[in-house]
Amino acid sequence: MLNIAKLSYLGIDLRSRRRRRIAVVCSWAAFFVGMVALGNFLDNESFSVHHSHIALWATLAYVCLFYYLSVFRDGGVIRPFHFRTLPLAGFKGGVVVLSSLDEWARYSYGAALADLPEEQQQDVLRKYRVGHYYFPADKSRSPERLDEREIAIRDRASASTLRWVAVFCVCGAGSLTGHNFVHLQPADVITVLFHIVFMVIAGPAAVILWTEPDPRENGELTLVEAPTV
Repeated sequence: MLNIAKLSYLGIDLRSRRRRRIAVVCSWAAFFVGMVALGNFLDNESFSVHHSHIALWATLAYVCLFYYLSVFRDGGVIRPFHFRTLPLAGFKGGVVVLSSLDEWARYSYGAALADLPEEQQQDVLRKYRVGHYYFPADKSRSPERLDEREIAIRDRASASTLRWVAVFCVCGAGSLTGHNFVHLQPADVITVLFHIVFMVIAGPAAVILWTEPDPRENGELTLVEAPTV
């Protein structure tokens, strides 16, 4: 599930599982600190009472920006979780749309046309037709398509995230027991709900970054020594 071509974040090599775990801990800590600071700011400025919609959009903007700049971003250090397909009657696993030579090459051989050997390039050129064509997604060799092992890893990470979210909700419910809700501000509720939203979105990536071994140890990535002169 690791994106071998993008195993770095802010210039830090994340092939090492230890470094990935440090990145996960630091990212979660930065997110929670930012959310607390934002919640305090909105409360102090009385936005939560008279401008609750501003509190909502400000929190949403922070969560989205943090996610897309973080190590958890889909398609960054982690491979995309979902292969983009279109539902079409008669195709069980959906279809992909091919409209360019590179798309035809990725579908047939898993790489751009320029990266293929001459024989495969000629085969793609023979098959290529101008226009938009639908083909079964389950036959695609595109590098974006997850194999069975990667699908299993993704599903386990999602299940683990659900358990952590459940624990978070139970702990939150317990902490609210016996509290007086008269002074509870809308910004407080918004912050808690967006904590849960972020955990659901970023949780699977965090689990994968935490658990996946170093790709250099399991054969996914090998180092080649430069030839000596």
